[in-house]
Amino acid sequence: MRLAKLALLLIAYGTASYGVVLFGSPARGQSPDDIDVAALIEQLGHPLYEERLDARRRLLDVGLRAFDPLREAQHDADPEVADASRRLLLEMTTDWTRRDDPPLVRKWLAAY
Repeated sequence: MRLAKLALLLIAYGTASYGVVLFGSPARGQSPDDIDVAALIEQLGHPLYEERLDARRRLLDVGLRAFDPLREAQHDADPEVADASRRLLLEMTTDWTRRDDPPLVRKWLAAY
């Protein structure tokens, strides 16, 4: 619910002025909606290093749509998946406000 409010707020104030990309860029010619986030998270524990790197890159490309599944994957039984999920979440963290934002915007985004 909070993420939906944030998305609406950013759209209302013009996401371009904040430099925020809500869904990332498409990976391998696919739209972000076509990418199976759960399969990519599972791939973070793949035995081949190249496959793990590919999954990591593609999850970063998906962007915030992968945030909640990655947060849940922090507690995965596979320690490789759990650790990679934690590291990816740290990379996805962003500042939602700027100094020149109106006080109301800073107040609304303070919890994020």
